[in-house]
Amino acid sequence: MKNKGFISKSSILAEIKKNLEEMPMQFDGPQRPDPSIEKSLADKTTPLSDNPALDVDVDSNGIPDNFQELLASERYASVVKKLKDATGVENVGTGMGGIMQLMPLIGQSFMSIQRTESQHKSELEKLAIELVIAEEGLSEIEPGEYGIKSHPEKRFKLEAKLVGMGNVKQDDFTQTPNEEPKEEDFEAEEQAFETFDELKLERAKRRFINSIMQGSSKRGHYMYALVQKELRELTGSDELFNQYGVMMTANDMLYWQVPASMMLPGGSPGGGDAPVGGREEVDMETNPPTIKATAVSFPILLHELIKGIKEYFSAYSMDDLSSEQAEKVMELEDTLDKEIWDLRLGPAIWDRFRASYPSDILEDEEKRYLQNALYAEFVNLDAKTLLSLANEVVKGTNQGKQTLQQLVDGIIERMKGEDAEEAMSAFRSNMEDISDGFNDDDLGDFLSGLGISLN
Repeated sequence: MKNKGFISKSSILAEIKKNLEEMPMQFDGPQRPDPSIEKSLADKTTPLSDNPALDVDVDSNGIPDNFQELLASERYASVVKKLKDATGVENVGTGMGGIMQLMPLIGQSFMSIQRTESQHKSELEKLAIELVIAEEGLSEIEPGEYGIKSHPEKRFKLEAKLVGMGNVKQDDFTQTPNEEPKEEDFEAEEQAFETFDELKLERAKRRFINSIMQGSSKRGHYMYALVQKELRELTGSDELFNQYGVMMTANDMLYWQVPASMMLPGGSPGGGDAPVGGREEVDMETNPPTIKATAVSFPILLHELIKGIKEYFSAYSMDDLSSEQAEKVMELEDTLDKEIWDLRLGPAIWDRFRASYPSDILEDEEKRYLQNALYAEFVNLDAKTLLSLANEVVKGTNQGKQTLQQLVDGIIERMKGEDAEEAMSAFRSNMEDISDGFNDDDLGDFLSGLGISLN
């Protein structure tokens, strides 16, 4: 007599096949990120999981089943392709197997790069600044002072320095506290914010800004491709360009193969004293402020310069906060473990953000400055408005695109010295529609689940 409780081998295999087919992330080949990363995405426990800007409905067929998984799928596919193109490696193991494949690629390419770059540091530093000025649409407002011509009052100096491994300052990298602040703790102590809800809303704004700041600056890792001829003429090396590709693509893949708990300031698994590859600092005490970028290689230097520029404009996003409030928000959001997730998902978020930009400011070199002008205006929006608009933009709605166009129109009219009220009035009207609808149906419901009221 057949045992009714018996589970056949074929049934087990069929269930496994079903589960594999319904994995939340989508993959084009056999490569997979570390399981803990997939689990964090599926369980919605990443630093971006509770951000209302990314509260986007995804097709309910289950593949993927949340917006972060969709972003992760897009980004991971791009990382896999770039690695294959640069190295020929078609499959990277998961866990320690993947780490053992990637670390030698990074180490060997870095040593080769260092031998070449060490002979041409000052020239490469100068080239890095020149390239970033061109690509970011910056103007020289005064000798040695740069900015975007739409916002001449926001000017800065640029400093770029290539150093050896182990010579990048890392003493202020912080980790997120083990326990998130709770409302009962908030009420029991004197706090910078009047309400716990206000703190959470400002944190959500800062978290989204950090994600697009990292996403936008990540392209700096690959901007060396724009000056291939100049690099060859400057260094005399035919291999430097290829070595850059190996190092940066393998490093990108490492972020997906190593659990966040093992990632260190330099992006490498190992001990707590692992060296840092680069950093940026915005010194607001100088006049004008100075963006200082330090890195161990040219591609990382480009990344840090762009990140510093975005960080400079983002500094004004907290102008409405007291210094104590701003410090509290940054203490909770500007941490290493959250930055790692920004590096994973930020590029995909930024791609969607740029996809809503007016096409002419992406294609016309004369209008390139408007990309940073738009960024500077966007990050200055109040938290509720920014999160509402960000949600429309990442969804790619026509209303989101139209609203960004109106904001650009307002910037252009203001630059002409003409009355920008008509364009800005259209922008404000559109934002009221977005904010009201999002508040009632999405933002209000979403934030109320976090204990946040928008009334």
